[in-house]
Amino acid sequence: MDLEDGIRMQLESMIGERFVIVHLASARGAALNGRRCVVTGRDGRRAAVEMLDDGAAFRCCCNLMPEAEASAYTPPHGAGVPEPELLRRLAEAADSLLADHSDVGTSERGDIRARAAYVKGHVAAGRVPPPPRCGDTLMAPAEQEANPFVLALAAARPACCGDGSADFRRFNAGLVGGGGECAVCTEPLGASQRALGFPCGHEFHEGCAKPWLAGHSTCPTCRFQLSMPGLEYALMLGDYEAQLTARLREWFISGFCERCQAKYMEADPFMVIPDANGGPSLLVRRSHMA
Repeated sequence: MDLEDGIRMQLESMIGERFVIVHLASARGAALNGRRCVVTGRDGRRAAVEMLDDGAAFRCCCNLMPEAEASAYTPPHGAGVPEPELLRRLAEAADSLLADHSDVGTSERGDIRARAAYVKGHVAAGRVPPPPRCGDTLMAPAEQEANPFVLALAAARPACCGDGSADFRRFNAGLVGGGGECAVCTEPLGASQRALGFPCGHEFHEGCAKPWLAGHSTCPTCRFQLSMPGLEYALMLGDYEAQLTARLREWFISGFCERCQAKYMEADPFMVIPDANGGPSLLVRRSHMA
């Protein structure tokens, strides 16, 4: 068997199987990383694929990871809270979001109710819900199509920064106080200490990063450009348990996985500003506040 026959047989064996696109470096490819697809055929030495989220066609060479392998992920700092505790927190987050939106019309945030139903059904059976797609509304297609607000949210969904899924066991990963260590001194980060956690994923004791941040606006480890002064990132870090609860609640609101939350929300979160005249509160990016 020559090389061409081997490539042909390999590609043909992949037809009908699901994969996750990984490690593409081009501008277009970077936006595809983490998205799920199904192989529909062979195009020379490449696989012809169809995106599962929007049906778009694409061609890939060797940048496909089997879906089952992509879902396997071990948090970098241990397993986080035990599974019974995670189940309890998921149920509490679902109930609190449903209570918060009890006076909202059924057509406005049906996605929150759909996510709550998804979680509560599995939690009632004593199991962690299987990972849904990052950004998925979990609504019936007809219900979603009839909902302009949810359609707008779905259209704004970024390409997933992880593997395309929202695995609830991973929502512990990367939280300050959850067992990580300072990237400067390599000592543990405790929940009771003031710490900084940057969108690039590096974490520091405030005192360790302060000398660098006095003259730079980048991460001291990887030189990631920060969107606001470095010490401002300490303001969004509460204790580990509070951060985990906030992430789980955010999933019910947006459907984003933990990595997309870190990149798109924790990088420059919205702040709620009460209206001085008693009108509706405003949402303002923290970097835009005076």
